[in-house]
Amino acid sequence: MTFQYLVLNSTNYTIWAVKIKALFNVHRISEAVEPTTDAEVDQKKNNMAIAMLYQAIPENMVLQIANLTSAKEIWDALKIRHVGVDRVKEAGG
Repeated sequence: MTFQYLVLNSTNYTIWAVKIKALFNVHRISEAVEPTTDAEVDQKKNNMAIAMLYQAIPENMVLQIANLTSAKEIWDALKIRHVGVDRVKEAGG
C-alpha cells in the first residue's frame, strides 16, 4: 500500500496534521506523537513516524528539526512553528 504525502507549507498545517494523523492511524503508530500514557514509545514506531514526518515536510524544514530525536518532539516543534506557542498552550498541547 502506497500513500501520497501532503507536504507541509506555511498555509496548510491544519489539513496536513489531519492527513498525517490518519496515516499514523493506518500504520498504528499514532502513539509516537500522541502518547496515551507515560510509557516509552516503541522505538520501531518512533522511527516509522519520524520517517513519515520527514516525507511530509520540505527539505529545509528537515534540516531545522534534524537534531530532534523523537517523533513527538518533531510533531510538537512543527505544531509550535505553524500554530504558534500561545495557541498550542490554549489548545492543551
